[in-house]
Amino acid sequence: MRRLSPTLSLTLTGCLLAALALPGCKSSSDAPAGGEKAATKVSIQLNWVPEPEFGGLYAAVEKGIYAKAGLDVTIVKGSAGVPSAQLAASGKVEFAVVTGGEVVTLRARGAELVALYAQFRLSPRGIVVHKDSPHKSLESLWKSDSTVVLEPGLAFGKWLDSKFGGQALKRVPSTGNLAGFIADKALAQAVYVFAEPVELERRKVPVRILDVADTGFNPYEAVIVTRKAYLDSDKATVEAFVDATREGWKAYLADPGPINAVMAELNPAMSKAAMDTSVRLAERYIKGLDDGALGSMSTARWAALVDQLVQLGELKAGEAPNPDTLFLNR
Repeated sequence: MRRLSPTLSLTLTGCLLAALALPGCKSSSDAPAGGEKAATKVSIQLNWVPEPEFGGLYAAVEKGIYAKAGLDVTIVKGSAGVPSAQLAASGKVEFAVVTGGEVVTLRARGAELVALYAQFRLSPRGIVVHKDSPHKSLESLWKSDSTVVLEPGLAFGKWLDSKFGGQALKRVPSTGNLAGFIADKALAQAVYVFAEPVELERRKVPVRILDVADTGFNPYEAVIVTRKAYLDSDKATVEAFVDATREGWKAYLADPGPINAVMAELNPAMSKAAMDTSVRLAERYIKGLDDGALGSMSTARWAALVDQLVQLGELKAGEAPNPDTLFLNR
């Protein structure tokens, strides 16, 4: 579960033993029979370990959706600190999962990454408070003298400060677990809505999640990107990958249980039951609040993020990229 296992050690490259039959792992025996066209081999680097935020990717492998599209896809597991954006920008992998903010800031610094698919169309960032907390909005919380567990320097924290002040609010860094929050009913804590709230639900701690997106800071998250050069040279492959990924997400949301069982084998730190809860909590953030297609994005949303990152000092106005060039919709 993201943030709850900061020391989790998982390989960042390649596949595990073929005997495990892990998704994305291929052996020479998978070569096509004579006369058949070989599948196009591509890799996607995750920015975290196998969990429901990547469920559609694993579903597309497990259910043969990528294979049907003529693709041989290797999913490369990540961990805390894996430089997924840089691996894509350098061409080490064809695709990678990054944050929306990384797409903007790296483009501003010369890395021509193009967003292809937003796995979270509504930002899954939130602040969790106990159910009986007097704070029913982030504005109320930020204008109080409460204490919130929040890592310093995060863009959404800066946004909340700029919008609501927060002069009296006390901030403490995370210890990597929820013990402090559970013990102190006056405490608030920054979370991914599909991660820490899963553990809180398991422990039967009643909470309220305050969505950061409700305050106007709503970047796309778990964004799949590729290099512009690869998009230009292999557009048909990119389009096939995006289309198959969308089908994978549809299949996963329709029946997440079997894929969660696969991911739980790959990531023993998170049980299948926890993954089942996670996807239930995450579904509205994956689908978004409008009628757009899964994974789809808009210029207006990218433009808002660019403006906000300039406002917050994350990049200079003169280096702000054109929002229209940041993404490709299918």
